[in-house]
Amino acid sequence: LQLSYLNDEGKYVTYTARMDGEVDPPDTSGGYAFSCLQKYCHIPKLPVPPFHHVGAINETNPLYWSKRTPAYYYDKNSAYSDIMDKYPFPVTTKPLGDGIVERDQIGFTYNGDLCFEGEYARYRFPLEHDENYRRFARHYYELKANASNEDERAKYKGILNKSIGCLQNHNTFIRAYIVGMTNKVMRDLRDSLSPEQWIMINTDAIVTTVPLDLKVGKDIGEWKFKQGTIAL
Repeated sequence: LQLSYLNDEGKYVTYTARMDGEVDPPDTSGGYAFSCLQKYCHIPKLPVPPFHHVGAINETNPLYWSKRTPAYYYDKNSAYSDIMDKYPFPVTTKPLGDGIVERDQIGFTYNGDLCFEGEYARYRFPLEHDENYRRFARHYYELKANASNEDERAKYKGILNKSIGCLQNHNTFIRAYIVGMTNKVMRDLRDSLSPEQWIMINTDAIVTTVPLDLKVGKDIGEWKFKQGTIAL
């Protein structure tokens, strides 16, 4: 996604937004990233992944196809880490079978989509707060924020993102939960707007035609902000 805007010198520049993890950082393999996560969380391995890869979202509003539109661009800081920092997690060692999702539970369809209270789910688990997920996210986010150079920053960003990808072959439910909740947060934000107020969303960003009441800052879950013109 590219957004053109006026900088402080009154010149048009182009801001290129990338989804977290799109560019491979140097010297950070998936296996190494996952080992960093396991040191904190000890996520149990499941014998057989029950469903396929649950992906990130990238949705555009047909109202703005083939148009250049004045836009407000909000990019969430470390969206996957935000879920780890703030939300309870499925306890996959305590499966509840299929059925209607109850309070303090999370469910999954056969395809890995999330099911919430009152919905039927093929798989259900209790939800519990686990401070270890938060500690992992906070530790590596702070290392990234305080990195002395871009390679070091990319390394810690890679740990935060690649560790989630490696969950696909270790515990599909945990990965589907993190990605699914991240997607849900963005879709809920989009759905709070009228149809003409949003231009596009992806897993960690939203582009709108109106300013939003979001906290701009550098912490996990806060937002980077640019204003300019977008062309779909």
